[in-house]
Amino acid sequence: MRTYIRRRRKRNIFKKWLIPCILIIAVIVTACVLIFRPRPYQQLGNEIIKLNIPGSSQICPFASGAAYIDAETQSLHFIDQAGEETWGFTNAVPEMNMASSSSRLAVYISTKLQMLDNSGNVVFTANYQYPIQKMAVGNTVSAMLQYTGDSARQVLVIDNNGQTLDTLTEPSGQNIINFGIFGENGSGVWIITLDHSSITPSYRFFTYRYEEQKRITVSYADDGQALYKPVFYSSSIALIGSSEIVGIDYTGAVLYRTRANGYEMNSPDTGTDMLLLRTGADGQRAQASNEIICVSNTGESLKLFSDEKILGAYSTEKYYYIFAQNNMLRYDKGNMKKVEFTMPEKISEIIPSDGYILLKGESYYRLEID
Repeated sequence: MRTYIRRRRKRNIFKKWLIPCILIIAVIVTACVLIFRPRPYQQLGNEIIKLNIPGSSQICPFASGAAYIDAETQSLHFIDQAGEETWGFTNAVPEMNMASSSSRLAVYISTKLQMLDNSGNVVFTANYQYPIQKMAVGNTVSAMLQYTGDSARQVLVIDNNGQTLDTLTEPSGQNIINFGIFGENGSGVWIITLDHSSITPSYRFFTYRYEEQKRITVSYADDGQALYKPVFYSSSIALIGSSEIVGIDYTGAVLYRTRANGYEMNSPDTGTDMLLLRTGADGQRAQASNEIICVSNTGESLKLFSDEKILGAYSTEKYYYIFAQNNMLRYDKGNMKKVEFTMPEKISEIIPSDGYILLKGESYYRLEID
């Protein structure tokens, strides 16, 4: 009888303590596995291809593919969206620069410019009075920044044949800060100037159209912040400044203001939305910045984060793309679902274009995006 009672007591102790301890240990182990397990990064498939381009080459997105200058062979080549070389030519020195639209490729050095179409045919060759510092190419007009002597600068506007349409000189007391092409057919030119003719400096933004004759279509001034660049939408323009984004219509009237102090646009092209990278306390880009602010064409904003340092970001109608050295994050704009992808190698630079992005590591890659 005593033996039976003793066994029953041992059985009760077993049930009371051992089983709960096993359950607790199982819960802890499961939680650790879920928390510390490697992230299930997906592998990129057919949307990414490796390009046969030397990593040291100068590259320019063009016609759904890329043009590049090989410094070793001193030659220029074009590869299509499948990564196949379709045309090229020799005698291209590394000092040459490139700029493009969807159907035009400008190759320039000093005062000389050669414009090519997407088949590699020469559209025109021209030689201008002053050296070309920088170019913006459109399908209808193109513009080039030139130094005319001392510190004076001008923007020369040319047509499809290389003929001069207009010369935008610096007004008295103003300096040209930035310029570019806008419009569906690339028929407009914009400039930003710094006006220091009064006690309080101000930044001025202008747009010019050249369909029939030159006309100023938008004029806006801001004496509260520096203006860096515009982003053009169908019915509005977003001006990215040092402390806020100002939305204006095509008459120059202010539509909205979105505070963006502490952020900067680290790429001239971020797609359908404005994606600004978080900066450090001193105003410089943080050494390990992992935060961006996304601002739509209506001024609405949201923040996105990455565990790694962000190299750049891009947006389409459907997705936000965030690029780090080893991984890419894709956020669905509809439900903000995040999918993580592994890069084929460590990436050091992203070069965005319409519908695809060029990735630079030890090699170059072309990534198709939705």
